[in-house]
Amino acid sequence: MFYSISLYTALAIFALGLIYRIATWFSLKTTADSKAISRAKRLSAALKGITLTLLSPKIGTLIKVLLLDIILQ
Repeated sequence: MFYSISLYTALAIFALGLIYRIATWFSLKTTADSKAISRAKRLSAALKGITLTLLSPKIGTLIKVLLLDIILQ
């Protein structure tokens, strides 16, 4: 019981933190030129970049890095 409550509490905190981090990442304006770029344009550019990366010929390298460097550390 304690394990389940702790797990779901940790997952909720993680999800809230992740949502906060992504929201601030897309809304920060770091330079004068970035003030002209809307949040929707930033989001669409990020989704386009993720899609192009996942569909690129380098997907094998991406999976290798994910497995060896991130999961297995």
